[in-house]
Amino acid sequence: MVQARADALLFDEESLTWLSKSLDIYPGKRTDEQTEEEQVNELHNKARKFVKSILKALEAENALTHQEILEQKEMKDIDYYHDPMQAVRQDLLKDVGGLCIDEGDNKAERKNAWALRVARYLAYCIDGGLFGGKFTMCDITDAIGSVNAELNKKLQEIIEFLLHVRDPDLTLEFQQNAIAAQTLEPEFASFHYNEKVMRHLVESGYLRSQFPKGQEMRYSNVLATLLLGTGTTSFKALICRQILLTAGKQEP
Repeated sequence: MVQARADALLFDEESLTWLSKSLDIYPGKRTDEQTEEEQVNELHNKARKFVKSILKALEAENALTHQEILEQKEMKDIDYYHDPMQAVRQDLLKDVGGLCIDEGDNKAERKNAWALRVARYLAYCIDGGLFGGKFTMCDITDAIGSVNAELNKKLQEIIEFLLHVRDPDLTLEFQQNAIAAQTLEPEFASFHYNEKVMRHLVESGYLRSQFPKGQEMRYSNVLATLLLGTGTTSFKALICRQILLTAGKQEP
């Protein structure tokens, strides 16, 4: 039962970490009965393929701090894409953890819920879930702006997918768009997003960087919307600190 829930990505980040360290349980864990093809296609390895695709892209631009993680045995045997989002579109969104999403009613809702859980799982894998402090969300946001334009666009697309700003109505498809544009939508206050990813984007200054000079008021409005949203107390405390910091910078 626990393995089945892990395969369906129904555990939060803290639970995934505990299960992995304490019980050696992780999504798509291979079994001795699996064929070699089934082991290659397991969910956990597909997530590793996504992460390795990012690592290789950063390495090519000399923007990967800990290159030794590519030499780890579990990464050497993993293939990669030149565009990391191909791993999402071609592999992960088609692997539904054994769920029968193509049967019965609410097919669209089940597909969209799966995409939401995939985005959350990949965010967990990137932000320390696979390599601890050697590779986190900071490695991606810090690289944006210092790599070539093509990779810059790919990294931004990854951030947008992991943040996964979307309408809470799961019958509607996820619409990927620039973060600044999404936060300015009239319905943004009611939208769902990955709070852990948003927390990093706020703390790192990445969200602020999406608003050019002269648009400080627009950024302040986004912070106000986040503060009035459904975030946790600790997240709202972070937003309050950011509002005070932003107000201080705007003083003459």
